[in-house]
Amino acid sequence: GEWIESMWDCMLVGDVSCIPFFLATVVIGNLVVLNLFLALLLSNFGSSSLSAPTADNETNKIAEAFNRISRFSNWIKSNIANALKFVKNKLTSQIASK
Repeated sequence: GEWIESMWDCMLVGDVSCIPFFLATVVIGNLVVLNLFLALLLSNFGSSSLSAPTADNETNKIAEAFNRISRFSNWIKSNIANALKFVKNKLTSQIASK
């Protein structure tokens, strides 16, 4: 049966104190199942696939990541600057027309 049926039976006999017990049981049970799944998943990887990457490959990836972050921040800055210029021009034209 479902766990909720057992909880309702406990609540009929006892009181509301059954709720924390059954919720804790469900949470701990789900964590145990998750732990078993992750252990099975990690056991399928060999030690060769978990070995550390070479230093050259690692530095290239780090440099590429910093390059991408730098390009993204420059793109954001230019778009914000363009938006502010647009708003400034619009406001100055509205003020000049009054």
